[in-house]
Amino acid sequence: QDLRLREWRHTNLFFQNNDHFWKEKAGDFERAALEVAGACPGDAAIIMFVAGYLADGLGALKPAIDILKRARQRGILGWDGVVQLVDLLRRAERWKEALPLARELVEQAPGMLAHRERWIFALYYSGDTEAALQEFEAAVTHFKSCRVWDDATVRGLGYMAATIGAGERAVELLSEAIQLRRRVITVNDWTLSQWYSELAQSLAGLGRLREAIDASAGAVLAWTADRYERTQSLEAL
Repeated sequence: QDLRLREWRHTNLFFQNNDHFWKEKAGDFERAALEVAGACPGDAAIIMFVAGYLADGLGALKPAIDILKRARQRGILGWDGVVQLVDLLRRAERWKEALPLARELVEQAPGMLAHRERWIFALYYSGDTEAALQEFEAAVTHFKSCRVWDDATVRGLGYMAATIGAGERAVELLSEAIQLRRRVITVNDWTLSQWYSELAQSLAGLGRLREAIDASAGAVLAWTADRYERTQSLEAL
């Protein structure tokens, strides 16, 4: 009933990360969810909701992916459903299957940074590092040419660069993102502290340890309001 209504009222029994999860019934829960999806083959919203439950509630990635793929084949899955499918394929590390779908997302909305990330990461983890680097540079060019060059965008590109092994570019972009954010906020900013930590990791990966220590210190100074977070930054030093 909850699946049909797309409204959870009894999550304590049905979700595996809950202390009261009914583990012995996990198979029954999965079958019931698939029955709901099967009974509503033309309802993309219910199919997406069921897929989310299978993946997040039961850790059943394969059936979640399967029902979304079938919905896609029937032509009822919108772009939000394609995003969900790509993200589940990423979680399952089925990168090659994600490639064409991620490419479609970029073509449909080239200005969406998250779509660029999905596409570039799919290329990289599929083993095509050269193509990933080329598409990364194309993304940088696109956002610069569109004058979408705010701190969050630049940091997102820096994060991509770090992930695909472009360390020098990561340092360059993360440093720029930090400077852009510092124009507005300098202290007690958790986000700025995290970006300093990411910069420190990239610098350390390049063997630039003295600069990495300076960046870690920046993480401490940027977020002084919380003792736990401050301790984490200090430990990184």
